[in-house]
Amino acid sequence: IRREALQDHIISSSIEHLQILADVCSLFQNQSIPTYSQPSSIHPISSSTIENFDIKSLQHELIKQTEVIEQLRLEQKSLQSMLIKRERDLTRVSVDLQLFKGELCQLKKEFELSKSYIHNDGTYLWRIDNIQQSFRNAKNASQSTFINSPSFYTSRYGYKISLKLYLNGDKTVRNEYLSLYITIMRGEYDSLLNWPFKYPITLCLYDRNSKQDHVIHTITPDLYSDCFQQPKMDANKSGGIPEFCPLWKIYNKEFGYVQQDTMYIKAFVDFNIYPTKIWPYWTKLQSYGLPTNVEHMKLKEQLDNEK
Repeated sequence: IRREALQDHIISSSIEHLQILADVCSLFQNQSIPTYSQPSSIHPISSSTIENFDIKSLQHELIKQTEVIEQLRLEQKSLQSMLIKRERDLTRVSVDLQLFKGELCQLKKEFELSKSYIHNDGTYLWRIDNIQQSFRNAKNASQSTFINSPSFYTSRYGYKISLKLYLNGDKTVRNEYLSLYITIMRGEYDSLLNWPFKYPITLCLYDRNSKQDHVIHTITPDLYSDCFQQPKMDANKSGGIPEFCPLWKIYNKEFGYVQQDTMYIKAFVDFNIYPTKIWPYWTKLQSYGLPTNVEHMKLKEQLDNEK
């Protein structure tokens, strides 16, 4: 019940009751009391007696109505107190809700950031699920479509990167090749880093058959390309390898690029800038599941042995 409605109810009820009393009083004042012939054995009731009786009845009714009005006033005060308390509760809940939304937003941001930090050693292994359905969608689409990987940092305070995969090829190589690109994204620590981004990134598509015919390509940044400058927006234009792997090979059962409807792609940011000749050996190391620091140690040992 709103306050205004309650007050209107009290006022209208009071006016209505008092109007009834006024009408009754007016009726008795204006109406003459007729005289009746009565048997001598019955004592007539005087008009003054009737008037006194009616006045007492009206007084009694007035008292009752006054009590009703007082009761309504008490109810009004009680409802007003309840409304004030409810408004305070709603205000407090509203403030708590805003605080909760702020905390939730911050937690989401920290969660997304923490996912990026999981892979902060210069490597990122991307598992792509539902390959068959994604490939059909790409093949039936009116234009080239792609899948973005989760973003990752090259180090705890390093560059932020993501991968972009065209399962059915990009633009001129559509329906012929799988296309794979990298995207330099705006990160938390870009102002502390050297630009443009200059480190080679090696991309490996795993063959999980016994042949282990992994597909490996290295992207060497073009220092004059907008793709590798410090991002001014959320992400730069992607750069990479349109003809990463022929489609006939991707879905050929002789190879294991797609197994159990999944595909694995590894990105390796080469801060040491290894020579190209080392990558066949690096490919063999991928089968051992070694930690990244051990891989680097093995690569350096291999280079020392080849000198």
